[in-house]
Amino acid sequence: MKHFTKQLCLLLSFALLLPLFGCRAEIPNGQVADPMVSAQPGDAEKRTSDMQAVNLMAGVQAKDAEERASDAAFSQASANFAVGLLQGSADGTDNCVLSPYSAMVALAMTANGAQGETLAQMEAVLGLPIGTLNEYLHGCDMSSEVTAANAMWFRDTPDLVVKDAFLQANADYYGADAYRSSFDEQTVSEINDWVKTHTAGRIPSMLNNISPEIVLVLINALSFDAQWQEKYTESNAKDGEFNAADGTVQQATYLHSEESTYLDDGMATGFLKPYEGGRYSYLALLPNEDITMEEYLASLTGEKLLATIANASSESVQVTMPKLKTETTRELNEPLCAMGMPLAFSAGADFSGIADQGLCIDTVLQKTYLEVDENGTKAAAATAVMMKECAIEMTYSVFLNRPFVMGIYDNETQTFLFLGVINQVAE
Repeated sequence: MKHFTKQLCLLLSFALLLPLFGCRAEIPNGQVADPMVSAQPGDAEKRTSDMQAVNLMAGVQAKDAEERASDAAFSQASANFAVGLLQGSADGTDNCVLSPYSAMVALAMTANGAQGETLAQMEAVLGLPIGTLNEYLHGCDMSSEVTAANAMWFRDTPDLVVKDAFLQANADYYGADAYRSSFDEQTVSEINDWVKTHTAGRIPSMLNNISPEIVLVLINALSFDAQWQEKYTESNAKDGEFNAADGTVQQATYLHSEESTYLDDGMATGFLKPYEGGRYSYLALLPNEDITMEEYLASLTGEKLLATIANASSESVQVTMPKLKTETTRELNEPLCAMGMPLAFSAGADFSGIADQGLCIDTVLQKTYLEVDENGTKAAAATAVMMKECAIEMTYSVFLNRPFVMGIYDNETQTFLFLGVINQVAE
């Protein structure tokens, strides 16, 4: 079953590892991109100096907020979310590299404006109450290998009055920028430039356009760049064949190494390969010969995945893995609905914590980039939650408990076969 290696190496390594990243880093131009670092006076003005958007955070000063260090509860919630998202997104024979961490942050920002059953469903999918999740995401600490940033764009319309509490929460916990913009081609350009900057150019374009019904776009951007603890030499790379999931045989360059952490969950075997510094590891699991990828993915749970890592053996393992470069674009609506938050996408959604008019999520879009070579791994992700105004569904009730008119109507001839008034029902 060698043809399963590529998909699972890509999927599971980032499905598991990205939720465990911290949150503090510097973006290349020196501006703070940390969701936990408060913006300094004047920073927002500098960032928007060449933009047409109006900065909504100009009068919002991030406050000191409670934070929690990552623990078993956060790790379990993150793993459950990662596996659920992967199971709902992987399809057929295409690669599917996701960033559960990026999706979690973008949805957590959105959930800060959710109320009632809408919030309850989002919390169930994210695995934690939003207040607690805010503190965990605020409390994680990122190393230099990772950069992250958050921003929101609101359509410039007098009907959309953004609530201060929503802006404050996202300033406090996520250091999010917020802009009011015209949502025209200029806005699309601004969003794409922002994403490109905060993904080290690996995701050059997030949106092609913004449809007229969209009034709010929330985005998390993430970039990962790490060297192997032990880099490959030229002698470690050899050409070979890769048996793809669609049945074709593809040419590949394979990297050979000896690793010291062996994984075996009974249905798959694999390894952990450390990056320089030891904080992050590349994870791969190869389903056994008699188990299909579909069967293996269906068997996964967050608990099982974490247990596989916790029970890893310190044994010598000969590893042969392909060099690769791949990009993924996925709409996450269906998997998120299947995971238990359909209300957020419906006209019955309650995001009254953002603004008073009815809002619901139109699309959750994620783009990722992954490159694995002799030196290490480069990866990036951007998740956009796009929201629109949703007319509140009216529920009508007709209770025939007093006199009423009745009829039997022929729809084809548009005639009444019977028509009358029912004034009483007693015989």
